Amino acid sequence: MKIPIGIDKNTSKVVLIEDLTEEQRGLKSNCICPECKSDLVARMGEKTIKHFAHHRGNESESCQETALHLLGKYVLSKLKTIPLIDFDNQTYSRKDILGRSYSTENKSLFGKKKIELKSAEVEKTIGTVRSDVFVSAVYEGVDLDINFEIKVWHKVDDAKEDKLKVLELNTVEIDISNLLQERDIGFKEVKQWDTNHGIRKVKFELLKK
Repeated sequence: MKIPIGIDKNTSKVVLIEDLTEEQRGLKSNCICPECKSDLVARMGEKTIKHFAHHRGNESESCQETALHLLGKYVLSKLKTIPLIDFDNQTYSRKDILGRSYSTENKSLFGKKKIELKSAEVEKTIGTVRSDVFVSAVYEGVDLDINFEIKVWHKVDDAKEDKLKVLELNTVEIDISNLLQERDIGFKEVKQWDTNHGIRKVKFELLKK
């Protein structure tokens, strides 16, 4: 994968290669690698896919992985809506006034309808965990908060999952690791990635109106 994203030296903001002008080619991009902090040059030739390259040629696999992870978070933070696969809510055991046990009805969430994203914050700390992207959203008139985890290296581990359960934080993991195999990756390619390929429910409780 050719690196599609850098960090501006002066502002520390994310810079997409596709947003640069011809005047910002080469070292004039003023960007560094989000992983190793080395200087990046913007390659923008007519016969070359636009991409960032390490000025000293010291690019590593971890540089590509970090760049994709950062791009995934950036894209998600800019979306207005997102489709999610059908989730079956957790079934709860209850007792009626006579002490008889019963289970609440299992209901499905999402699937056909998209979630509207009202606001998003990248790398927000919530209690004992840091969210990749923390979103305030609306679904069928219900306000809800969702923690999105972007998977490139590894899935949410058991320790973090336990912390999420303690915090009762609705969490969805999106796996974009397959995009590392693609040569040309940018905002559009990540946005158009079929989320049904890489969604894993870590925790999602029954929504209450």
